[in-house]
Amino acid sequence: MISLSIRKNKTLLAAAAAGMLILSASPDAEAVTASEAFINMPATELSILPRTTRMGMIDYYSEADSLWKAPNAMEGISQLEEVAPSYLRVRLTPVSTMEVKVLPGRKDSEEIVMTLYTIRSSEDEADDGADTQIRFYDAKMQVLPTEKYFRMPQFKEFFSIPRGSLTSVRELQDMLPFVTVVWHASADSDDLSGHMTFTDAVSQDDRRIIDLFVRPEVKMTWQKGSYRLAKDKKQ
Repeated sequence: MISLSIRKNKTLLAAAAAGMLILSASPDAEAVTASEAFINMPATELSILPRTTRMGMIDYYSEADSLWKAPNAMEGISQLEEVAPSYLRVRLTPVSTMEVKVLPGRKDSEEIVMTLYTIRSSEDEADDGADTQIRFYDAKMQVLPTEKYFRMPQFKEFFSIPRGSLTSVRELQDMLPFVTVVWHASADSDDLSGHMTFTDAVSQDDRRIIDLFVRPEVKMTWQKGSYRLAKDKKQ
């Protein structure tokens, strides 16, 4: 067990008190923040970080404007990387991150919370083999059906194949045993950006062909309460 300093113990106590206020407040009283969503996320969705630890991380960040390397349930370290009113990113382990994004619902008083859980195959920052799981919640952090708010773009949308090319979408599909995509949100926009990732299961020859046509980025825009593929095909 990693011992905490007196200051951090006080921080946890203060955070616990703040958390009680968050719980007692009605979600409709004011706009939910990414920090509140992170704190109130069900334990089943973020078991690696107990709720008291999440409160301490947020409180320490707000109080000291510093990033606390917090012990997690896997006997490792987790750390906040960015915190904004509608967006938060936390590194859970050396190979996994979670992003929390608060989105406007179809009604003015409605808010949707989206989480992006990304796991990589190694500790380096390369996205080879990385994949993102997307989930949605209401303001009370009740799970919502993902397909209502996000549908994965068709395979062909991740590629730009010039007319008359000898390579077809079907041939590219045959080169990829399975599809993995990394998605990112941001504090500055409600859009999602994503790109396809690849594992060692793809041969070097196939990878050279794929790299000729794969788009560096695919964008999804948040429109009327759900994500849609950006209309600009020259992404």
